[in-house]
Amino acid sequence: MEGGAVFIAALATEGESLIGGAGVNRRAFAFGETYEEEIWKRFQSDMQESNASDWFYNASTESFPSDMGYYVGYKICQAYYQKAEDKAQAIKVIVEMNDYEEFLAKSNYGDTFK
Repeated sequence: MEGGAVFIAALATEGESLIGGAGVNRRAFAFGETYEEEIWKRFQSDMQESNASDWFYNASTESFPSDMGYYVGYKICQAYYQKAEDKAQAIKVIVEMNDYEEFLAKSNYGDTFK
């Protein structure tokens, strides 16, 4: 669910909302784009944990910016949207999402790194 609003804002503003950070700060986004596969692998191992403090509202460190969960959510939504034939329906699904595991599976985001 996290990152969906960031994706929709970026889509509506043609990416301008990412400049200066609408949920994803510049450093987190740049870091994510550089280390996307490594971040995905770390997220995969953490996503079933009940403690998401490494991903949201955490202190930024040199090795891992704060709020990287928004970046991962953004990328999952982006993958779902790009794959969708009906873009308007894809936006509706993103906004109304409530089955996160199903959404992730349908996005095929993890397949990017196989």
